Amino acid sequence: MRSYFTVIQAVSGLSLQPIIAGRYRDRFARTADGWQFAERVVTIDLIGDVSGHLRGTRPAPVTD
Repeated sequence: MRSYFTVIQAVSGLSLQPIIAGRYRDRFARTADGWQFAERVVTIDLIGDVSGHLRGTRPAPVTD
């Protein structure tokens, strides 16, 4: 299953703008408890100007 997302934000001094867009590709598995995510692959297609949106330091990347 594919899903698409776009995050749109406006901050003081900047107009409404997309700051990130991408897709999820999900694979599901049936278990005794029902359907669950088996895998999620995230693809980032657009990273806009986030200089007015982020404050502080960037968090460390999440690794498995």
